Amino acid sequence: MTPDQQKSMIRNRVFSRLQELSKDHREALSHLLAQELLSCEALRNAETILAFAPLATEPMIDPVIDSWRSEGRKVLLPRTLDQPGMMELVPLECLMGELPVGAFGIRTPPGASHPNDGIDAILVPGIAFDRLGRRLGHGGGYYDRLLAETRGAVILGVGFECQLESEIPEEAHDRRVQEVVTEQGIMGCRDDQPGRAGDSSR
Repeated sequence: MTPDQQKSMIRNRVFSRLQELSKDHREALSHLLAQELLSCEALRNAETILAFAPLATEPMIDPVIDSWRSEGRKVLLPRTLDQPGMMELVPLECLMGELPVGAFGIRTPPGASHPNDGIDAILVPGIAFDRLGRRLGHGGGYYDRLLAETRGAVILGVGFECQLESEIPEEAHDRRVQEVVTEQGIMGCRDDQPGRAGDSSR
């Protein structure tokens, strides 16, 4: 089986799990995950954060992002460009609930782009993650290209616990995350220390 076939199987499997979550259950899990983000050591002193506007199946992190902006932090969101697989970064200047919908149904801020440097932390969505920080996205390569161009920031995958897989196929262009934040805690993604922060059972 090729890596693409393996990835397709994982996407289908995880999508099925996500679709089984009721709206109330997803909201409850999102609330717990938001608390983990707010207490995350890697984000505590981050002044410039690249976040994302979640889709319906992704953790609802709008309140966390609005909270960071109210504290005076700079929050950036990605904006899809016409070139396939390419995004630019745009400062968020409004509440998340006021964002207009852009390409692919993703809420996107208007305004001028921001350079890809000076970012302290990056929140990355995904279909699935594993305990070594390997990430499976939708297949467009947008975040892989962005992460390859962004240096010096801590990279955190954000997803529900049901999106964790035992192993995700990895190709040369794939980029890993350093930690994965779920409703059950924060998992460090190092080969020599795969446990979860604050959770001695993992």
